[in-house]
Amino acid sequence: MINGRTVLGLIPARGGSKRVPGKNLKMLGGKPMINWTVEAAKRSKYLDKLVLTTEDPAIIAAVTNNGVEIVNRPAELAQDRSNVYDAIFHALEFFEPHDYLCLLQITSPLRTAEDIDGCIEKCVFMNAPSCISVDNKRPVANGAVYVAWTTWIREMRQFDSGRVVTYSVPRDRSIDIDTIDDFHKAERIIAARLAA
Repeated sequence: MINGRTVLGLIPARGGSKRVPGKNLKMLGGKPMINWTVEAAKRSKYLDKLVLTTEDPAIIAAVTNNGVEIVNRPAELAQDRSNVYDAIFHALEFFEPHDYLCLLQITSPLRTAEDIDGCIEKCVFMNAPSCISVDNKRPVANGAVYVAWTTWIREMRQFDSGRVVTYSVPRDRSIDIDTIDDFHKAERIIAARLAA
């Protein structure tokens, strides 16, 4: 909760991935990639509830006992061409209304709790309907954190519309894993941190 307003954290995770098979459970820095996002979210000061939406039993098993609530996503909402907003609205049906929604994609494993909280703070304190994280070297969404009024998302069906504001994240935490090369880059960054 922040300023008396509630925040729902939502992690979408499909079982299928063509370009990086088994991506969400692929071992990264000694743990399944999904765990990086779950652990950062659990350290957030503001997330009142953390929810995983997935159709994959293996992904559910990976986060069991981590304080994450599960929404079993219908198979028709977990296809290659499925729209993430359909999965969002399906998940929202299972919980009491929250003032804000914070979407956290597993493909941004290097974002931190500070990035999550910074994005939430900027959205709240600027009274913006939406805030998205961007790479601090270029002003484009990096996929790490999306925050918005829940009512706004229901109406607009997108985070980056209208009076959206941005929150800058350093380049080494902005990586969005879409290909195997991206995955190897994340591995190198983690290895460099451990060696420092």
